[in-house]
Amino acid sequence: MAMSTHEDRRRHARHATRIEATAVASDGLSRLPLHLVNRSRSGAMLEMAHANILPEQFVLLFDHRAEPCQLVWQHGTLAGVHFLDSPEA
Repeated sequence: MAMSTHEDRRRHARHATRIEATAVASDGLSRLPLHLVNRSRSGAMLEMAHANILPEQFVLLFDHRAEPCQLVWQHGTLAGVHFLDSPEA
């Protein structure tokens, strides 16, 4: 059985969640509401209501945290990000 290429590269287990979040672009003005679908120590999968294009880098606001992120992949309304402040950054 073949695994997803996204799963193959994960270093840390992801945990399913459903947390409201906001992506904030570097200008501080562009904001996009979204949900964290799953997350780990090093990254997360995000879900947007519409297929908006995320910037290469942005700050993700959730759970009283501000995590600088790097966009790793995006397909339609789903996207994977790497937390830049994680130990692997």
